[in-house]
Amino acid sequence: MDIIKTQHCCCKQKTGRLTAKKPGVANITVQLKSGAKSKCRVKVQKGSVKTKSISVILSRFSLKKGATYKIEVLRKPLTANDGKITFRSSKPKVAGVNSKGTIKALKKGKTTIIIRAGKKVRKVFVTVYNK
Repeated sequence: MDIIKTQHCCCKQKTGRLTAKKPGVANITVQLKSGAKSKCRVKVQKGSVKTKSISVILSRFSLKKGATYKIEVLRKPLTANDGKITFRSSKPKVAGVNSKGTIKALKKGKTTIIIRAGKKVRKVFVTVYNK
């Protein structure tokens, strides 16, 4: 198996898996047998990467009683590793939320879903209405 090495990382050709060696920036060029090339820049960071922001597609919406909705969360940077993303409902009897961000509307009312990633917090406001 061929291994391509740079100062900051190495790449196994067969799998394409990168392994960090030390902090810094590595420029990776990939060439297919057809001759097509692509380049990317990889930044190797030391230690943990803190969450700078978390965002959601919808920050306020309504659900019919019995309906479910999966919250799509985007954490920046994507390489952040300062803790997992957690979800909590301020009123779990109105709408519950599981560890994957799926909300289940249980009874009429309003609740806030609190999303945490590292030290960042985002709130999603949910209104549940009857059928």
